[in-house]
Amino acid sequence: MDDLGPGVVLTTALLVAGFTLYSFIRAGHTERMARIQLGQEATDNTHRSFLEVKFGLLLLGIGMGLSVGFLLEKVTSLSDADVYYPALMLVFGGAALVYSYFLIETLRKND
Repeated sequence: MDDLGPGVVLTTALLVAGFTLYSFIRAGHTERMARIQLGQEATDNTHRSFLEVKFGLLLLGIGMGLSVGFLLEKVTSLSDADVYYPALMLVFGGAALVYSYFLIETLRKND
């Protein structure tokens, strides 16, 4: 049992991910049922999370990081260009999330 095969690791990862997803769904359901019992509305629209904006800007930032990495590889003569792809993806993705924070704060102030 010194060598765990990929099947065991994949099965464990899927079980953990499934249990986590189940826990989130169950917690949301429990919260909605408690709101109904207290006489409140089941949906709470006061706390908008703007998840679509955050996710869209994150993907845009990652795409920009990949594009800049590709341009750096083609324009310059970098020997280890593979190092720059993940670094630029993280930098541009992080910058996009910071921008989304300020954008969402502006949108919340306008509401």
